Amino acid sequence: MHPPIFIDVFMEPLRDNTVAQVAFTAFCFLMALDVLLGYAVYNIIVIPGAYHKQFKVQFRSFLGMLAFSVVSFGIENLVCRPHGGKLFLNGTSRAELLRQLPILLGALAVFVIVNAIAYFIASRRYENAEI
Repeated sequence: MHPPIFIDVFMEPLRDNTVAQVAFTAFCFLMALDVLLGYAVYNIIVIPGAYHKQFKVQFRSFLGMLAFSVVSFGIENLVCRPHGGKLFLNGTSRAELLRQLPILLGALAVFVIVNAIAYFIASRRYENAEI
């Protein structure tokens, strides 16, 4: 069974090229870090402020987007630094790629914990909101 042609066009260069497979894995890894940590920061800023007046909600949303951008830029920039992410985000062997898995699991744990805190704060504020 083959994937649809519009997906297969992009996946075809990865089939026999080990370097491309590693690059694609690294790309997916960084995107997952960006999304998990970026949305964790965004949600801790925006969700607790959902029961304020419209201006405060929009302002918090703007701050959340700004924080998401800063976190994403930091993660992407970390990989380019010689003494930064290259120490633990670099490598093409199976062992080096598996060494990066705890980083992703840590980001997932941060995402879950920060969202739990955000929703806890939001539920407390909902109890005091004047609707």
